[in-house]
Amino acid sequence: MTASTTRTVLQQKQLFPAKLRGVGIALVKWVKTVFHFSLCAETRVAGDTGLEKEIYYIADNIGREWRMLARTLGVKEAEVERIGEAHARDLREQCRKCLLTWCTDASPGVNRLKLIQALREINQNYIADEVEDM
Repeated sequence: MTASTTRTVLQQKQLFPAKLRGVGIALVKWVKTVFHFSLCAETRVAGDTGLEKEIYYIADNIGREWRMLARTLGVKEAEVERIGEAHARDLREQCRKCLLTWCTDASPGVNRLKLIQALREINQNYIADEVEDM
């Protein structure tokens, strides 16, 4: 895909300013802005639920059991697979994205107690105890 084709597609979807003629530095700045906005939105979701510290702690410690935690929390299997493929070599990021997805999808029912119960169901009692003490 050429730069002009990319610019045309972005203009059609109204994601890229129509008056922008050069692709170089302006495009890079625009992509950084959109990416930064996306990261801020993820952090806001975790912060809104009050589980930001817990999410990072679990992601650092759960390892390959993140899939079982996701299923226990009710994250859809297709979403679990998508996250696994998108971050194939990074277990922490897989778990973090999964927990953020759970926070977003189950928004009114997201709380620390449900997270602790799910950890205990998959026999991650040490992590559950640590999250309980946070």
